[in-house]
Parts: sequence; C-alpha cells; structure tokens
Amino acid sequence: MDHTMHPDLISTLRLFIQRGNLGASRVDDDSSDDEIIVSETISSSMPFSNTEQLTKNDICFETKLASGLVQTEEKDVNQCVTSIIQRSQLGPGFTTGQIRRIGNHFLPNKMKQVDKYSSKAFCGSYSKSGDLLVTAS
Repeated sequence: MDHTMHPDLISTLRLFIQRGNLGASRVDDDSSDDEIIVSETISSSMPFSNTEQLTKNDICFETKLASGLVQTEEKDVNQCVTSIIQRSQLGPGFTTGQIRRIGNHFLPNKMKQVDKYSSKAFCGSYSKSGDLLVTAS
C-alpha cells in the first residue's frame, strides 16, 4: 500500500472504520507487515436517527426515575406542582417521585441553609433587596 496517501484520505478511512462502515484487517504475510486491507461491509443495521435502543434500557429508566421524570403512581400524572403541594398539606405528604420531580425542576443544585423552622415551609421568595426571605408554611 502506498504510504504517501493524502492525510484527509487516511482520516476519512479511519472515520469509516470507527463507525463500522468499513472493515479493516491486517495481512499476516511477512512481505507486507504494515499493510492494511480495507474492505466495505454492508451495514444496514446502523440506523443513526433511531434512538430507541438508547431510550429503552434500564440505565435510562433508572435515571429518569431518580430525577422524577417517571411517575410511579397514577395520581402523579399531569399534575402541576401547586396541586401536588396542596394535596400534600391535606394528606400524608409527598411521594418519593413527587419529591424528586420538584427537586429536579425547581430547587437549586447546591444546598445552602437559610434558616431553621419548627414547621414545614412549602415555598419562599427573597425580597428585591435580597435581605428578607418570605415563606409560606
């Protein structure tokens, strides 16, 4: 094989080999130690736009479940956060999925203790100056 190939051709061949469009195999003959035979392989099972294999697996499901994107109970489906908070005041509290959903969408990524309360605080808002925190409990 000619070792003076154009660098773009070499990088293109490497890209095709990595994607699986071309198969590469070394020749075991002693006279051609560095020669690589490149052959085309038929790859009809490589749908680039189909992401079903990525989204239909256990890792994706566990990630969605941990972040509250999967509702584990029928009553959690299509509920706004306000109605979830109102229902938790009347009932037993938040479910694990609801806590994860609220935490994933509305709470900051870094926790910082602002104050201590003897009762539940359901929501809060800082004043315009940032000196006061008004809460509802």
